[in-house]
Amino acid sequence: MAHRGVSIDRAVNSSRAVNNGRARPGARAGRTTSAWAILSAAALLLAGCAGDDQNASSTTTTESTRAESTTDGTRDPSAPPWADRLTGYFEADDGTELHYSVLLPEGDGPHPVVMNYSGYDAGSIGGASYLKGDTAMSPPLDTLLLEAGYAVLGVNMRGTGCSDGGGFDLFSPYWGTDGADAIEWAAQQEWSDGSIGMANWSYAGIGQLFAAVEQPEHLKAIVPGMVVTDPLRDVGSPGGVPNVLFPNGWWLFIQENWEYARATAQDEGDQRCIERIDEHLGLSENTSPPAMQAQHPFHDEFNESRLLWTRTDRIDVPVLSIEAWQDGATGVRGGYYQDTLDPQRLWYVGTNGGHDIYESRTWQEHLIRFLDHFVKGEDNGFDDEPHVQLWQDSTGPGAPLPQYAQLTEAEPGWVIPVDRFAPEVEATTLWLGPDGSWATHRPATVATRPATRSRSRGPR
Repeated sequence: MAHRGVSIDRAVNSSRAVNNGRARPGARAGRTTSAWAILSAAALLLAGCAGDDQNASSTTTTESTRAESTTDGTRDPSAPPWADRLTGYFEADDGTELHYSVLLPEGDGPHPVVMNYSGYDAGSIGGASYLKGDTAMSPPLDTLLLEAGYAVLGVNMRGTGCSDGGGFDLFSPYWGTDGADAIEWAAQQEWSDGSIGMANWSYAGIGQLFAAVEQPEHLKAIVPGMVVTDPLRDVGSPGGVPNVLFPNGWWLFIQENWEYARATAQDEGDQRCIERIDEHLGLSENTSPPAMQAQHPFHDEFNESRLLWTRTDRIDVPVLSIEAWQDGATGVRGGYYQDTLDPQRLWYVGTNGGHDIYESRTWQEHLIRFLDHFVKGEDNGFDDEPHVQLWQDSTGPGAPLPQYAQLTEAEPGWVIPVDRFAPEVEATTLWLGPDGSWATHRPATVATRPATRSRSRGPR
């Protein structure tokens, strides 16, 4: 299950993916989507293959890597798109060491920060594996953020990757408190201006919701996509039907990304990271997603304790949310957490397409405008944009099953704008006539029971 894509340096030199006339280093041309990766892994398995702030101590930096320049002082075009990379560990409030890496943009700091927080390989962003395309991160999005002047911070959750904290713990309360600790720690660093946003999707989207529920002081806005807030009903047993494919595939995908983190640690001589990954694997035998599904197949006290949507009403920062209606990984339900949010602080994009349409350049430019407004404080008119966009007939090269890199070109065919979430709908009763036609009135001869559809009333 190796999902090797185009390396950063090779993408910069000779294999740049181009959209709207602009080159984007780091596009993963040959990589399948993570949704397909998860499901494919599961199929193989089932077939028998298989600083002075109160919550943070001082940083232990293991590496600082600056971008190279040419002899005339200009930036080397083959260099990665960041000016400097710092990596190391910091302590959460209870002393647990969490692994991080941060990519710093060109120009004098301090900088606004966008954090990716998950249990994949976030803490190893910019390392040897990342440079080869072996990562669950999004190099195209990271590049856009760096070009927009953000420091891009990756932090691994406790019990995952190089972070300390024992074994994997599904929807642990620590996902929230540690995320909040990471935000407050980042706000105190010399490279940070104290304004922190969060972005990314799937596991990293879930991490945003957990952290935002804790209401950390320096968090300004989040951009979660394709999330799960009810592990049992969203993916574990949707509609009461056990979904054995996803938990097994997701666990394999998690372990794959820990191996990417291990390869980076080996390159950097970080022995304690290697030891921690081994420890996580040993301690997670009975706490992995498939193990927890087997132990808790129905709603019980454990599943009740791991609900996230019951707490998302505590989120008090602006939220830009995206969901894909054909999401084959997390599904589109998301626990309907958006219903718990303040509609004045919620912007929502719904679209056809799969789990990784978050890579769409059109979407990511929308994301940057949102962050620029709420994290940087720019008066760019985002407040005047409709709170809901329903993308219709979204498509792009390679549809309906595009290669991963082709997802950057995905864009809507047309958009239904709505002023406020949730859009009002009205029911229309349709009658099937004897000749197979549909009518909005009852025919003289009724062929079937009436069908009902809902449609948006559009902007109000």
